[in-house]
Amino acid sequence: MSNATLAAAPPHRLDLQGTARTLLLLILLALLGTALRYGAFLLVRGGDFNSFLDAMCQFDCGWYRGLALNGYATGIATSNWAGQTNWAFFPAYPLLAGTLTRLTGFSWTLAAGLVSTVALLAAAALSAPVFGANRRAFWLFAFLLLVGPFGWFATATYSESLFILLTVLGFLALHRSGYVTAGLWGALLSATRVTGVLFAVAIAVQAAVDYRRSGTSWQELPRRLLADRRLWLSLLLVPLGLLAYMVYLRFTVGDGLAFARIQQTWFRSLQNPFAVWWGVVSNGWPLKPGWGLLNTLALLVALATWLIIGMARAGRVAMAAFCLAALLLSVGSGLGSSLRFIGGLAPVTIFLAEALASRRWLTWATIPVGLVLGAAFAADWMLGDTLLA
Repeated sequence: MSNATLAAAPPHRLDLQGTARTLLLLILLALLGTALRYGAFLLVRGGDFNSFLDAMCQFDCGWYRGLALNGYATGIATSNWAGQTNWAFFPAYPLLAGTLTRLTGFSWTLAAGLVSTVALLAAAALSAPVFGANRRAFWLFAFLLLVGPFGWFATATYSESLFILLTVLGFLALHRSGYVTAGLWGALLSATRVTGVLFAVAIAVQAAVDYRRSGTSWQELPRRLLADRRLWLSLLLVPLGLLAYMVYLRFTVGDGLAFARIQQTWFRSLQNPFAVWWGVVSNGWPLKPGWGLLNTLALLVALATWLIIGMARAGRVAMAAFCLAALLLSVGSGLGSSLRFIGGLAPVTIFLAEALASRRWLTWATIPVGLVLGAAFAADWMLGDTLLA
């Protein structure tokens, strides 16, 4: 097409062409990420693609699969030898993947992998308005999500992929001051993971930021917030997913808090997150002979906290508030799985992409490092290491 033809084309057509091109490139990135992880599988284990999908079904994947295919356990008699049962896992992701399994006849690993991949692909595609004109940061975010260190979410058949998509949708709504829409996405978040209920923090903080930007004084701010019916409706919507699950548990197993109480069988209980973190870092820190997995995870938590502080300083206050609240809740139940929890916080990856895109050399350096980490994390996951579990 000539330049003259392009100039004469209507704007909406050009937008559609650009959108189609972006989507095609994102699909290619997703395929590249899948190929990278499959290559890692061939190196560490070997086998066909179905064997690869089975190898990616590690740790809690078995719980999600059983939940998707058979539903929730009705009593402790249906738990395993340690008294663990599937009440700990929230319903949105297994319900979605299980429905696809039944509709298509696909295996669980294929159906769940498709759900996860499409969720991450959609999260990357829809995130563009968050980055504004910063296309380099947008593409870095897509790369980190689909190929790089967090790409293993696409085939790990865990709920993080859906959580990332819903988080992006929630913040997109807040970006447009759509509090009620954000509350609806928050309701789905709270049906996906328990930390989803903390999206109410993001809504409240964003409302305060919006009022301040409109000229509301600090003295007048509390009254304006309390009088905002839209805000209150959105805040009431967020916990509906969690409440629906609690009601279900109350009528099926007799305890609406069964999802929290059963965590004790995984040796998890809610504690002071600062005490948990300090209890680890004060033993074998830094890089002393006593250094172990938990020390590494504590270091990653410190890095994530530093990114969250940077996020707040950069003006993404609502994102920072949500991530900090979710990180504190996660650390309060133990440092295990911290890397996975951090990777599941989309705003952390968004801000990381923006930081890496601030310098051209950083952007180019991210690509080989991301490829290595993407393959290494996938191999680590398939070998059953507990760094990512």
